[in-house]
Amino acid sequence: MKSVDRLEVMDDYRIKIHFKEPDVTFVPNRGSAVIVSKGYYDRVGEDKFTKQPVGTGPYKFVSHVSGEHIDIERFEDYWGEKPSVKGRA
Repeated sequence: MKSVDRLEVMDDYRIKIHFKEPDVTFVPNRGSAVIVSKGYYDRVGEDKFTKQPVGTGPYKFVSHVSGEHIDIERFEDYWGEKPSVKGRA
């Protein structure tokens, strides 16, 4: 997101992304929308947020070894249907 200058809300369903400079890798690498907690990000900062993220889905973050793996496990308090896979065996 370092190449993003600002986001502009167009309406209830669209945003416009303004870049500081052209970034041809944005769509393939980061072009999907991800819902995250602004309060958590503001509280812990970018470095901790990228190393200990929080989300809203049926799995929760456990650990990450850069260039090697990410461990996740089923989030038992998820509001929806529980995934059949609990985590790494």
